[in-house]
Amino acid sequence: VVDTGVARIARYQPGTRINSLPISPVSRASADQRKGRCGRVKAGLCVRLYSQVEYESRDEFTSPEILRSDLAEVILRMTDLGLGDPLQFPFIDRPAAKAVHDGYDTLVELGAIRKAGRAAEGKWGTQYQLPNFPAAQTKLAGGREAAGGPRRTESAGARRNGPGPERAMAGTPGTRYAFPDLRAAQETSGPRSPGSVTRWELTEKGRAMARMQLDPRLSRMLIEAREERCVPEVAVLAAALSVRDPRERPPDKAQQADAVHAAFKHPDSDFLVLLNIWNRYHGDFEKLGSLVQKRRFCHEHFLSFPRMREWTYLHAEIESALRDLESGERRCSRGAAGLKKGSDLLFSKKSRSDPLLARAEGAEDPHLHADVSPALYGAIHRSILSGYLSNIAVHKERNVYSGAKSRELTLWPGSVLFAKGAAWIVSSEVVRTSRLFARTAARIDPAWLERLGGPLCKRSYSDAAWDRGRGEVTAKERVTLFGLEIVRDRRISYGRVAPAEAHEIFVMNGLVEGEVDDPPHFLVHNLDLQRKIEAMEEKLRRRDILVAEGKIAEFYSEKLPGIRDIRSLRKLLRDVRDGGGDDAFLRLDEEALLNYRPDDAAVAAFPDSVEVAGRPFRAVYRFAPGEEEDGVTLTVPPELLSAIPAERLDWGVEGQYREKIAALIKGLPKRYRKMFVPVAEKAETIAREMPRAPEEVPLTKAVAEFVRRRFGVDIPAREWALADVPRHLRLRVEVVDPSSGRIIDAGRDVELLRKKLGAADQAPSKVESPAWQESRKAWERSGIVAWDFGDLPEKIAVGTSLTAYPALVVEEKRGSNLPFAAKGRFDPLLISEPTIEIRLFPGRAEAEASHKKGVRALLMRKFAKELAFVRRYHKIPAEFDRAALFFGGRETLERAIEEALARDVFERNIRTEAEYKGHESEVGRTLFEKGHALTQTAVKIVELYARLRAALGQGSVGGGGAERKGGLVTSAVVTGAPRRSPKSRSLDEIGRLKEKTRPEYVDAIDSDLDRLVPRDFLVAYPVPRLVRLPRYLEGLLIRLERARIAPEKDKTKAARLEPYVFEWERLDRSLRPKQGAPNKMGTPPSPTYPTPSAARSAPASQNRGQSITSPIFEEKRAAVDELRWMIEEFKLALFAPEIKTAFPISAVRLARKIAEIDAMA
Repeated sequence: VVDTGVARIARYQPGTRINSLPISPVSRASADQRKGRCGRVKAGLCVRLYSQVEYESRDEFTSPEILRSDLAEVILRMTDLGLGDPLQFPFIDRPAAKAVHDGYDTLVELGAIRKAGRAAEGKWGTQYQLPNFPAAQTKLAGGREAAGGPRRTESAGARRNGPGPERAMAGTPGTRYAFPDLRAAQETSGPRSPGSVTRWELTEKGRAMARMQLDPRLSRMLIEAREERCVPEVAVLAAALSVRDPRERPPDKAQQADAVHAAFKHPDSDFLVLLNIWNRYHGDFEKLGSLVQKRRFCHEHFLSFPRMREWTYLHAEIESALRDLESGERRCSRGAAGLKKGSDLLFSKKSRSDPLLARAEGAEDPHLHADVSPALYGAIHRSILSGYLSNIAVHKERNVYSGAKSRELTLWPGSVLFAKGAAWIVSSEVVRTSRLFARTAARIDPAWLERLGGPLCKRSYSDAAWDRGRGEVTAKERVTLFGLEIVRDRRISYGRVAPAEAHEIFVMNGLVEGEVDDPPHFLVHNLDLQRKIEAMEEKLRRRDILVAEGKIAEFYSEKLPGIRDIRSLRKLLRDVRDGGGDDAFLRLDEEALLNYRPDDAAVAAFPDSVEVAGRPFRAVYRFAPGEEEDGVTLTVPPELLSAIPAERLDWGVEGQYREKIAALIKGLPKRYRKMFVPVAEKAETIAREMPRAPEEVPLTKAVAEFVRRRFGVDIPAREWALADVPRHLRLRVEVVDPSSGRIIDAGRDVELLRKKLGAADQAPSKVESPAWQESRKAWERSGIVAWDFGDLPEKIAVGTSLTAYPALVVEEKRGSNLPFAAKGRFDPLLISEPTIEIRLFPGRAEAEASHKKGVRALLMRKFAKELAFVRRYHKIPAEFDRAALFFGGRETLERAIEEALARDVFERNIRTEAEYKGHESEVGRTLFEKGHALTQTAVKIVELYARLRAALGQGSVGGGGAERKGGLVTSAVVTGAPRRSPKSRSLDEIGRLKEKTRPEYVDAIDSDLDRLVPRDFLVAYPVPRLVRLPRYLEGLLIRLERARIAPEKDKTKAARLEPYVFEWERLDRSLRPKQGAPNKMGTPPSPTYPTPSAARSAPASQNRGQSITSPIFEEKRAAVDELRWMIEEFKLALFAPEIKTAFPISAVRLARKIAEIDAMA
């Protein structure tokens, strides 16, 4: 025998409730036992792998099991038998207090015991705490009386007021221990000392658990299974958890065993795997007649026959225990047992048909099925949870879970959830070997935990607030169980948690602030008074007229003590009415709400409506400094906006005159301002004495005239700056759709509002206007094929205040897969039979854009044959096929030429029939010539582009990494080389490394080339710009040649260019925010220096919030674009002076242009 001297000894760790199997040194007794295994027949040899000194230092015996086990079952039995406090019980080996407390905690978790403040009669019998247990204990034999107390002859079952056999304690066989009734000693011992041990008593469930004589966790599972009506399934699992796992996995047949065991697997639960094994074994039980066949079955399925047999025996014992418990409860008196009528925990009369009882009585055995329904799955696992509640865990990462009390668990590798995982699990065992493992686990729903946890759940509350919809104060509830969050941010009624605080919130938010649906009559009365006084404060711009909210809250709190929600308030009012009273005791009067009464004349100076142009408009007052609505707001319907003179808004309301005139005086130049000291007094005089001028007279003109007559001071009207008047003193206009109440727009500049609403913002109201409908009937028509409708004005009047913009509209028929159709550009050559109509637009810009497309469609329909001729005779020569690949191929370029030609020749904002006829004649004369010129320009650009790419080493055959920016073309496409294999990708990486080391001028020229000639350059630029592109490309060629010879000179010239490009970038970014930064050569990369197509489309999408339709903005944008092309001409002057610039250019002119743009608003 070889004795290693160590063994895995099971230990239970109180507090953490972990079953560990550490490798520990064995005791001397165990070592001697190992030695005794050799030499039984003849002399043997025992080799110990440790020294004699170590052997002698070890404990003589292995520590008793009671010192390393869970004491929950021991404590439950002792409590049931009335044996008192385990800490005072004379154990041979006394367990640690920590282990005892842990056992109590386990029983509390299972709901088996509760604290008892006094002896409870009649429920479960009398509970006593045993003082000085060793002295009180007496061994009874032969009917002798016990010392220290009266003789007790009844059995242990009688001691707990229920029939049953006496239970023998561990000791000498055949010897029974009993303990005296210590009622007299307990009653005469006086009150317990503060340090005495807490007394416990069994609950109903605890009494039933004690009678089952099972592990408390298993018996708790069975009790819960009765409530869930799944006792048969849980009884099988309870027996399974009492034995070792019956599955075997021999090392030499591990894969074969796994394959066979796979038939038993359930995707979500290891418990149902055990149930599957049980079903299969007992499903074939009738077929397995002999013991040999059963052994063969277990051998074939890699199951341990002894364990299966033990499992079966335990299951039969559990059935018997449940049956005995049921029959015992029937026999015993419910009153004596303390059970209320109908409170049977496991079986009642209505449960006679339970499958478990049917099998116990010999009825047909309906085999259990592990392919359970969701309802049965939940019932089974809720029952398991009731016994193993502290073994829950939440998923953390992969197979790691956060368990109760901050434990980190790892799923056992043999679990069906391993590598699959579940959000929440429960396990039957938490064991520590190499790490902390959760064994026999199953997926659970965290919604089950709160009910099962009961008082073990800890609750915290936050964000208490009044909920108007629910009519009560609610708060967010957070529920944790053993430190794991099972409920987050659940809204609950806060009144039952904190009544006083809920009352305060209800009073303040519900009553004082009036946040109540269908408020009671007294509250309507009080709120009306509050709003009336608050309106005075808004007008007078004060916050001290209404009493503090705290005083109003005190009033309600005094009248309504304990009321914390609207339901209880309504009930109180009903009770008052039923008693013949009313709600007068809750009504406030105006005097109670006023700190002081303001001057009536001062309030009257702020009328509720303002008359403008003979019409009254509602005035809304807001005292909200810094906010948009601060001041006085007039509510105006859109059709009357044009009737409001801007000069009338300068005056405001009468109550603002004095403050507004004081602001005008303070804004005067000093030479005038010093004549009006003190300012407040002079402003008061002017406001009081100045007559009201007609609405069309500006306020500044009226004040200047009055000052000249009253004070003899002649101040020009232009010196009175309204811009210096505070914002809240200028009337604000809110344009509101009267039919829907929607705010269309608002502002303090009525002229700007009229301009904005003359564009697209007023469209919804116009469409709904009857006048707009009438104008549509008069102007709109469809089915247009020629200009036969006379002149078409740019705008027409609709009603008295609206404007419409008639224009041609082309209804496109989608479906073409050609490039320009796919991009959304209309081309009648590509779309058959377009429909042309006349429609009214609410905005000028939208109408003009649509009308140009309509004119184009009409002309292209007229010149369809001529266009076909141009297409046939003006093509890209075949010699440029390879160069055209940079732009998508020759066919793509030819279609782009057609699009550019159509846009240049046909798109016109023509409004009269005569002008249309004249342009039609001109097109007939010049169409062919313009088509030829445009084709030649395109060929020239493509040729120069290809030359530049080749010179840069990006377009020649075998010429490096010719991948065009934007992914438009690669060297494989240009050269016709085959697609690179993945193995050759390293060449691309080498090419990119080379690009990082190439000269700066190459990067600058490469960037300029991409920017100047985008893939869609023919449709991105207007024709006048296209004509200039060849000059810029020739300039780039010249620069490249010279830079290779003298790179330092090129760098010096680039440095001269860089400040102006930087300034252009700054200005362009002000129009299109969130742009990039320029590169080292001063040429901003895309999108900082965008392509022309991007430049046209960007402002509409990137400048929302700016007045992009204002003339000032359009002027600035045009100036920035002009600066860009000035910079291109400046590049020619710097790098290729032999090419003549299109106009005089210099650094001074660029600086002057930048300053001019900066001066724009």
